Amino acid sequence: MEKHLAVTGGKIFTRFPPEPNGYLHIGHAKAIRFNFQMAIENGGECYLRFDDTNPEKETEEYINNIIENVNWMGYTPYKITHASDYFPQMYELA
Repeated sequence: MEKHLAVTGGKIFTRFPPEPNGYLHIGHAKAIRFNFQMAIENGGECYLRFDDTNPEKETEEYINNIIENVNWMGYTPYKITHASDYFPQMYELA
């Protein structure tokens, strides 16, 4: 727990993890609001972490559209990351 607190500073971190293979729907809007609001109301941050594990169906068009929708809803991600950013680390841990 000490290591966790040292890294996070005791702040809450949430994430909205859409798969960029289509346009968002109302369920996504609810998830965006929940995750970003939980972070805001608790003095934390929210990541936009793309679940880019199916590259055959994912496009920049969907990624850009998701970012635009998050911004349109009034939120700014703490960081934009991709699941694939962690593939080397996951491979090493496996």
